[in-house]
Amino acid sequence: MTRILTLLTLLLSVGASFGAEELVELKREGVTLHGTLDLPQEKGPFPVVIIHAGSGPTDRDGNQIGLKTDGLKMLGRALAQEKIACLRIDKRGVGKSVSKDMKESDLTIAGYINDILAWTEFLKKDPRFSRVAFIGHSEGAILGVKAAKKADWYAFVSLCGTGRPLHELLKEQLDAQLRDDWKEKNNAILQQLASGKKVPDVPKELNFLYRESVQQYLIDSFQIDPAKEIATLTMPILVVGGGSDLQVKQTDYKLLCQANPKAKGVWIEEMGHTLKKTKGKTNLEQLDVYTDPKHPLHEKLVPALVDFLNPPLREGK
Repeated sequence: MTRILTLLTLLLSVGASFGAEELVELKREGVTLHGTLDLPQEKGPFPVVIIHAGSGPTDRDGNQIGLKTDGLKMLGRALAQEKIACLRIDKRGVGKSVSKDMKESDLTIAGYINDILAWTEFLKKDPRFSRVAFIGHSEGAILGVKAAKKADWYAFVSLCGTGRPLHELLKEQLDAQLRDDWKEKNNAILQQLASGKKVPDVPKELNFLYRESVQQYLIDSFQIDPAKEIATLTMPILVVGGGSDLQVKQTDYKLLCQANPKAKGVWIEEMGHTLKKTKGKTNLEQLDVYTDPKHPLHEKLVPALVDFLNPPLREGK
């Protein structure tokens, strides 16, 4: 695995609130991966946290086409203000980490996990940083919990992460959204993919979900049971869930907390999947927090993360 190769020395001043942003690159396997470092104002070395976005084309800021929250950008800057540096990354195939020769079928669970490990080594070789931790949002937590067994992290945070295999979560979500005549077809496809078999003839109305180019990725992701994986971790663990999260339920939060007796849980009422405060009970009622980045992070989120991260990242330093 190619490790650290390129570091942009471009520093962008962003005011007095948290220090500076630094754009970084990591070249591996013919692809240039891009990230942003949120740096504290004070002189280092600092502890540093990798912030990994969730599923689909979600970028390092927490945005994608049609959705703009800036949630992860706000989180990185807020932690930097608390003297914890953050690396926010565009995962392979997303944002600026796109190659013209890359095909959708090239994106794999194993590839994403190896990228996480490469970014970890990138940070460990930078003298400005001390101990490394990981925050995975949504699917980022699934990828992170698999990488954690090989990563030299001092703490792991599942932020709005599922406690069940992904196909179970998708079944629950889609059962609530699909027409009745599509539900049976959808559940049959999920069951076949979860068994490790591709589906050659996907109905056209469901092809946007199960097109051939993503089926192997889904098969591999469905094999991961986050609760079973988190049960094997020995590092400090924090599980954060939100009472207004429409994608991941309190059931998932409880499964993760119960899986490892050393895990700490923080349940934040009225926090949605965007990490913003909302009382909305439907997608329509939460549309504003998905499209207007001016909404601040839930006021309880950053204090909870700082309280958890400081002891393992600074103890003995």
